[in-house]
Amino acid sequence: MLLLFCVGSGRTIAALRVYSSDEGRFFEPDSQEYINAGRALLDIGRFAVSPEQPDIPQFRRTPGYPLFIAGIYRLFGQHHLLVILVQIGVSLLTVACTYALAALLWNARLGLLAAIWLCCDLASHINTLQLLTDTLFTSVLTVALLCGLLTFRAESPRSSILFASLFGLLCACASLIRPIAYYLF
Repeated sequence: MLLLFCVGSGRTIAALRVYSSDEGRFFEPDSQEYINAGRALLDIGRFAVSPEQPDIPQFRRTPGYPLFIAGIYRLFGQHHLLVILVQIGVSLLTVACTYALAALLWNARLGLLAAIWLCCDLASHINTLQLLTDTLFTSVLTVALLCGLLTFRAESPRSSILFASLFGLLCACASLIRPIAYYLF
């Protein structure tokens, strides 16, 4: 818990510093396409290139991350910083699931080591501060893997069916965020 608090605080401070100095550092070349598609979902209820071009469907991007953006915009308003702050929370879910996976497979000490190792990963930290699919995809995939492992560890058939269903649903969601998930199996 302390690890999650420290990492979350550090990433939040970094996000606020980036936002106050140069909000454009949140963006990569692909970011605007995701934002426009998210705005289209929110404003016109269609998966279009942008709300300004409602008759042009979005074919270059999958709908998972734009839907994530649209949901945050609906709840909190159209502020990029809020998307980043929610992504920080999502990245903490990835750390927690990494701990759980390693603890279930080996032991709690190795789970903590795996979580610390992930927290030290500079690429994960940088990706959390960008409006791109990486953080959400990694988190959904990690939760899916945890559900997959729990499928085999479940003590009742009902629990096993529940975890297997969640595993399948989350794998489908991961594919809608980044199509590379099609090739995982």
